Amino acid sequence: REVVGSPLNLMSDAHFDYSMGGTQTFVNSGFAYMAPETGTISFMREVVKLLASRPDKMDQDAYNTALSNWKRRTDEPLTFSVMDPATVSCGWVYFMRRLGQREGRDMIAVHNNW
Repeated sequence: REVVGSPLNLMSDAHFDYSMGGTQTFVNSGFAYMAPETGTISFMREVVKLLASRPDKMDQDAYNTALSNWKRRTDEPLTFSVMDPATVSCGWVYFMRRLGQREGRDMIAVHNNW
């Protein structure tokens, strides 16, 4: 089944019902699907740079900071999509919100962080 919509496919942290920073969504770094394309490689370099500059920073914070700051920091286009949280979800969404189960959806992956 198709779960990817772009070269950079990130997992939603769907238990947040609001935007974080300047991003349209808040992503969970526990599960991602990436193709080795220019924008994706640049994005991951930015994530690694953020992590190196702040060893106490969590990788999820670095992903979201990189997304929030992308347009301000570079003119390079970044195409990404957020996977459907009803089929690819973090543990909280799967075990607590039961989003996929309530909608009768077939799960593809669960990042068991709960």
